[in-house]
Amino acid sequence: MALGKMGRLHEALACFDKALEINPNDAITLFNKGVALQKLNRLTEALECYDKATKLNEKLWDAWDRKVCALVLLGRYQEALEWIERATEVLPDSAELWVLKGNVLIIFGRYEEALKCFEKADNLGSDGDSIYWFRYWDGKGRALYGLCRYEEAEECIKKSIEVDPNSDDSWYFRGMCLFNLGRYKEAIECYDEALYINPMNSDAWNSKGAALKKLGRVKEAKGCIEAAIDANPMNADAWYNKGCILAELGKHRQAVECYDKAIEINPKYAEAWHNKGVALVKIGEYEKAIEAFENCIKYIKYASPEHANEVEDLKRYVEQLKEKVRRKNRTSNKARLN
Repeated sequence: MALGKMGRLHEALACFDKALEINPNDAITLFNKGVALQKLNRLTEALECYDKATKLNEKLWDAWDRKVCALVLLGRYQEALEWIERATEVLPDSAELWVLKGNVLIIFGRYEEALKCFEKADNLGSDGDSIYWFRYWDGKGRALYGLCRYEEAEECIKKSIEVDPNSDDSWYFRGMCLFNLGRYKEAIECYDEALYINPMNSDAWNSKGAALKKLGRVKEAKGCIEAAIDANPMNADAWYNKGCILAELGKHRQAVECYDKAIEINPKYAEAWHNKGVALVKIGEYEKAIEAFENCIKYIKYASPEHANEVEDLKRYVEQLKEKVRRKNRTSNKARLN
């Protein structure tokens, strides 16, 4: 343990292996070996250790905790959910595990259920450490955000920042709450805090650009969104926002190129398909615009909730465009015959 705390993880692993040669059924040693492996990013091996530890001692809550976190890091979310559900069955009085379950449910967009988990943790009470309270406030804030309860979400995220003021992601998320409340200047202050901690936070650059655009500071906004793309060229939202700014500046062909980049990264990006269609109409490319709008309709279920009600209006507009193309084609055919 001491070697692990000093960062001498390889030496620590050698010690754990020797201890396990003597007693291969020592759950605590298996757990500690798993922690060392996880710190070395050897997650699959760490999972094996946590699995053995929980089989030997079901009451070892932190082994359940670490196992679920490792599965999340590996992107194995369904397994993570199955294991945290099992963990809360085995240890129903562990506030820590209920908080973790809430955070896993957020991944699946099950925000109401997540809030019930945080409420369960509240009822149980905990003398948890800073990691516990960060997870609690951060997770509760994200669940409330997912339910569009932005004021409550911002209060929770603010408390998570009090626990860990060096989390760039929390500063970014607080900025998102404020952005959705229309408090753009305060949102920018939060994005700046996030970027001070992590200048490569692409989402913070992108959202700062979006907030500046809302304030009419288009040139600064464009610079921030380009910084977002530099930090992460696979940020579909940044390409989308760059397209929006170029369209606002009347540069519709360049805007289409940006929307295409966003769609290449995320083919189900309904808003990008929609705005691509709008830009194509502006430059008279109606048939391509129709195709873009039809893809928007196809993927609109993946869009923000406020766009979900626009389907019927968009369908009517597509029919109008199709009629326009038909008239144009009839006119062209008549001209050729004459």
